[in-house]
This record gives sequence, C-alpha cells and structure tokens, in this order.
Amino acid sequence: MRTARDLPLPALMASLAPAVLAACIAAAATEKPANAKGRSPYVQAASEVDAGRYLTLIGGCNDCHTLGYEQANGQTPEDDRLTGGLPWRGPWGTSFPANLRLVASQTTPEQWVRLTSRTGLPPMPWLSLHNMEPGDLKAIHAYLKHLGPKGEPAPTALPPGAEPAGPYIDVAIRGVPAH
Repeated sequence: MRTARDLPLPALMASLAPAVLAACIAAAATEKPANAKGRSPYVQAASEVDAGRYLTLIGGCNDCHTLGYEQANGQTPEDDRLTGGLPWRGPWGTSFPANLRLVASQTTPEQWVRLTSRTGLPPMPWLSLHNMEPGDLKAIHAYLKHLGPKGEPAPTALPPGAEPAGPYIDVAIRGVPAH
C-alpha cells in the first residue's frame, strides 16, 4: 500500500486538494463576514482605550479636530488632541470641527453611537464614519473619555456668505455639477 510519503509531490498535492478545499469552504461558512455589525470592538487592541486611540489616528480625526496637528507632523501632545480645529468654509457655509472631548464627556457610549450615525456638514467624512462598527465607535468614545474634557465647545456653523473670524480653511469647489 502506498502512503503519502511514497507519492511524488504533485500527486500528493492533487490528492490533498479536495480535502483542503472542503476545509476552506467549511471555515468560510462559519466565519463572520467582514462587516458583521455589532462586533465589539471590531479593531482589537490591548484595551478599549488603545483601540480608540488607534482608530482616531488611522481615521484622521486629529487632522481636523486637533489644532495644528498636521503642521506639527502629528507630534501634538496627546493631552492637546481632539479639542477642535480650524473652521472650514465652502459653499455650505462655515463648519467648525467639534471639540470631541467635550462631546464625549457629555454622552454615554450608546448616545455617541447614535450621534455619529447622523449626517452633518462637510468636510466631515460622514459616509466613512457610518461604516464603522458600533464597538469601534464605542472604543473611540472610551478613548475620548480617557483623555477627559478640555477646551471650549465649537462655535455654531455659519451660513454661506458669512465671514468667520480668524483663520479658516477655504474650500473652493469648481467644475462639479450640483446634485
């Protein structure tokens, strides 16, 4: 009787292929899909706070919600992060990045998830935020709570044509048809 050791490598691989394929199909059938809503958190880290810290970094939250973050090449001290940033002026008017630390300090994790499911003004990437898992949103909330409240609330958005006081980022949109 021939054993697996006696078979040439191509023959051995061919004989194993059906079993390997069946195992892969069985494993795929039992795995959760990539967008399994409710997994908490989807991003794994040493702690929920660490997961939130990671998500705010890769999600670009500091780019708008931390004054001077990009100019400092990301070297802004953690204690100064996510307290608001420069306003953005465009055809919609002027929007001000929220002080996320104050917002988080005034909400529960469940309220935070509901709050982030709404849609607001540009340039906030609402569509990207809506694709985040609830557990990851709660991890961001935990990180913001860990940082603690600091700073002032963001001003109210200004209508189109109103000039914001102080510096702002001007967004000129040209050549794109209105929808």
